[in-house]
Amino acid sequence: MSNFIQKLKKANEILKAGSINLTIEQRGSKLLLRGTFPPRPNSKFSNSHQQRLTLNLPATDEGLQVAKGKAKEISGQLTLDKFRWDDHINPCLIYADPRNKVRLEFTYLLEGNKGAKMITLRLGTGELKKLTPNSFCPNNKACSM
Repeated sequence: MSNFIQKLKKANEILKAGSINLTIEQRGSKLLLRGTFPPRPNSKFSNSHQQRLTLNLPATDEGLQVAKGKAKEISGQLTLDKFRWDDHINPCLIYADPRNKVRLEFTYLLEGNKGAKMITLRLGTGELKKLTPNSFCPNNKACSM
């Protein structure tokens, strides 16, 4: 078992021990949360059910630390019935690599007759550095570019 998978497993054990009913998962090179969420906007479902919330965080040690914090934050929102999908569908993420190349990533929620789905548009290349979405998109709201 790889070192990162062991850390991911340990992080989920800590969340479970803290009564956080969300699990961090890895899909490819990204991290996401899985748990019981209210229906997405314009979903065919009317009740809360198991869903995944894409965090757009890299599957790295730093990304895992951020994901643990997000899991705690979102768990609190779910407990207090304050969770809103609009607050967590990150419309704009900014990345930069050591050579100062920039990648912009926009995620949109598309609503259609078969429910809602997200698409992501990526421009440029680059690895995650110490820039955060809030540096450019306060409260993860849509960017004003």
